[in-house]
Amino acid sequence: MRSTKIIACIFSTDDGYGQGVAHGVARYTREHPEYRGVVTAPTSPIPDNCIGALARVYTHEDIEQCKKRGVTTIVVSTTHLPSPFSAVQIDDAQIGRMAADYYLNKGFRRFIGMSWAWTDRNEHRTKTFGEHVMAAGAESYSWMIADENELHRKLAELSKPVALFCWNDKLARWVLECVKSQGLDVPGDVAVLGVDNDLIQCGLAPVDISSIEIDPQAVGYRACELLVSSYKTPHAEPVRLYIPPKGPVERVSTNTIAYTDAAISKAFLFINRNIARVVTVPEVAAAAGLARRTLERRMREQTGRSIREEIVRARLMYARDLLVRTREPIATVAEMSGFNEYRYFLRAFRTAYGSSPRAFRKENNTLA
Repeated sequence: MRSTKIIACIFSTDDGYGQGVAHGVARYTREHPEYRGVVTAPTSPIPDNCIGALARVYTHEDIEQCKKRGVTTIVVSTTHLPSPFSAVQIDDAQIGRMAADYYLNKGFRRFIGMSWAWTDRNEHRTKTFGEHVMAAGAESYSWMIADENELHRKLAELSKPVALFCWNDKLARWVLECVKSQGLDVPGDVAVLGVDNDLIQCGLAPVDISSIEIDPQAVGYRACELLVSSYKTPHAEPVRLYIPPKGPVERVSTNTIAYTDAAISKAFLFINRNIARVVTVPEVAAAAGLARRTLERRMREQTGRSIREEIVRARLMYARDLLVRTREPIATVAEMSGFNEYRYFLRAFRTAYGSSPRAFRKENNTLA
């Protein structure tokens, strides 16, 4: 009888990310019972019959500690420190682009990427965020905040409305507390978007936080796959795998439209609040309080799209989110997104995203 092979899990499960990675390991070992995950403290000996370890590393000292263990190691942390180990990590660059697109589609033209002053682990997120919004011709700044007084001063000097993108939900919660203490309106004056979709951080803030949902369970699962593969056939060079984020989860902190043209904002709100049904161009114009031709002209001036194109774009974004976050059949996703012609939905989706809905789901949906 074969003995069970051990996967050492050298990471804390005190936060949502660590718990998600652990769930991914558990799912892998359920499907492959010849392996078992064992949570191991960084200073504890490696268990017998261990094929390698999954580790979160934050410092160069952590990397040296991994080297001393002398076993195959897969990095699963949110840092991007150079190391000799293979890694499975969240795609921070894609998070930055996704956050930028999310805000740009709401009409914001002034952006700030925010991070803690004492850490560099968020560089990829905020850097890509800033690059993406500047490429769209918008105004972008990067803030590395050290203390509450500095944040209060910067907020007081800030032109509004502004879209803040925070490195994670913990920072977003702290920022929101400062914003509300100054009497600023959220999301009217300041919109705040975090990362992680940590339900505790998002729910305990002064207003519910919108957040980019990541997929740590996929990190844990794919890291196990990579570790087993490396154990069976050692890789000549380190392998890097990046897990895409699932998408933005909108709550109160960003539930606004920021176009300077009030009629355009009304049109966008009407479209987004009626995604699941067939919305006509005359209905949108009526909701905006303008004649159809007038709204068409102003919509193109502000967004470069027609009313009809904006309706389809909003439906496709909603469908994309459903494909990533649910197991609903594709035909049902089309219906839920306001498409009553399935073949048209398939064509429109491929045109917008370069792949079929089925291929997109296979690439991005990591639900068991």
